[in-house]
Amino acid sequence: MSDPTIASLWEVGALAQVKVFPRITQADLIQYAMASGDDNSIHLSEEAARRMGLPGIIAHGMLIASYLAEAARDFFNERTQGQYRLLKTSTRFRNMTLLGEILTARGVVKTVEADQVSFEFEARNEKQELKATSRFTLKLAP
Repeated sequence: MSDPTIASLWEVGALAQVKVFPRITQADLIQYAMASGDDNSIHLSEEAARRMGLPGIIAHGMLIASYLAEAARDFFNERTQGQYRLLKTSTRFRNMTLLGEILTARGVVKTVEADQVSFEFEARNEKQELKATSRFTLKLAP
């Protein structure tokens, strides 16, 4: 890559390719619980989730955040071949994600400045219910 600038790579409003993730399964949640150490029963047991007043087993919020990060990474790599530095990220959880849902991630460029760019990605289920939004700010690596 020959010394691109942020402005030569992105413009405000540019859309990331939509990424559809596989249906969230019990096996996914068990695997995430083991990897993260978050074995809260609301993520693993229908009975426990209902006892807590939930509509059913809910996915770990940070699992959903990782889906958004994966979609963002793919978008960043597409234009930078991995030559970027992530400066800041934040995620807001909007609604619970239930076992069995299929999430779709979409992203858009929000700001382009001299040396950095920010993006917002969102995850929605098949009913178009907003589950989470993540914001990422990056700059090109030297």
